[in-house]
Amino acid sequence: MISFIDGSSKSNCSLVPVPGCSKRYGNAKPLACSPTISSYFLEFEVQIIESLKLATEKASVAKDAKLKTISALQKHSTLLREAVDQGLPNHGDNVDWGKVENAASHVEEFSKQDLVAEAEARKSIDLLKTVIFL
Repeated sequence: MISFIDGSSKSNCSLVPVPGCSKRYGNAKPLACSPTISSYFLEFEVQIIESLKLATEKASVAKDAKLKTISALQKHSTLLREAVDQGLPNHGDNVDWGKVENAASHVEEFSKQDLVAEAEARKSIDLLKTVIFL
């Protein structure tokens, strides 16, 4: 007796290789009891692959967004350090605080974007876990 996630079960069936699947996974070959079960496994494989692609794409976007935020933060800190160094001996007469404020707004903007990208990446990873462990 073979039981499936949806509650259905099959008995008295012989296991045969899944048609159209020539891939080997370690020492195991995918097996199924009938064309219906075979299509279930193929559909499951497609769902896993698509979920994995989505999660990988979203994680990459999130990583790139984090790197943009880090770069903007480094630029802001460099500009702030230069502004403070220039402002101390001259009492701030020659300091362009507009550049510093602009850099700070970029940090804030990129930070918001990377939080959204991270949330989307986490959702896609959760979806992948759901597909795999359901």
